Amino acid sequence: MKSFFEKHRDEEQRLNINRNRNHNFPAHFHSNLEIFIVKKGKYNLWINEKEWEITSGCIAVVDSFQIHSYQKTDENGEVDDCVVIIPYRALSRFSFKRKGLKLACPVLQDGALCDRLLFIVDAYMRNKTADIVDAATDLFLAVLFEHLQFTEQDGRDESALVRQILTYLQEHFQGDVSRAAIAKALGYSQEYISRVFRRYTGKSLTEYVNGLRFSYMEQLYKTGDKRTATELMFEVGFKSERTYYRQKKKWEQGE
Repeated sequence: MKSFFEKHRDEEQRLNINRNRNHNFPAHFHSNLEIFIVKKGKYNLWINEKEWEITSGCIAVVDSFQIHSYQKTDENGEVDDCVVIIPYRALSRFSFKRKGLKLACPVLQDGALCDRLLFIVDAYMRNKTADIVDAATDLFLAVLFEHLQFTEQDGRDESALVRQILTYLQEHFQGDVSRAAIAKALGYSQEYISRVFRRYTGKSLTEYVNGLRFSYMEQLYKTGDKRTATELMFEVGFKSERTYYRQKKKWEQGE
């Protein structure tokens, strides 16, 4: 699945609430916790390529760095929903309480919980006073936590390292982003960095970097850049035409 890291959202680090908007959104991921509350409506939700049907009375919880996307399946149906994106900095109490465990299931079917969470969002979390918003966010997470079930991680929580890797790749993809360069910059072994990155994103470092390069080329073309692919491929970091065309085919096929 093609996906992109929302670096701007991680850098902004503020609470984001999207109420009753068009939630058709392509595959993306970030370090923030994302909660999708659907009082009325029908969507397909993908989390790490697993599909879930989200209908009225559902709450979906997308954990840090999970690749996710939404698609509305009832275009003419009535909608009452909300996406709440809670920044990484505000998750300290929530993270402490879960003790490094992972979500057993990301989707809850609970109409009463849906109503309660939406009440907190509408009554307090959209307030303009920072202290009220912070307190309401803590309450929102505490109420949600009571209904979640957790299980053992496949490995320890290394989300902070994943964020470091993603930020490094975003800033250096046009240059040397070899495993050796990343390992040296971040102070970990090459094998450890590769293993952690694949476990969290489902992609190898090479696959992800190539995706950044092709996405960057697409953006250049959209802004009117007239240079050929041959001219641009070296600027974005590819070392040869053979590598470029081989990786382009894989990327277009979503591999």
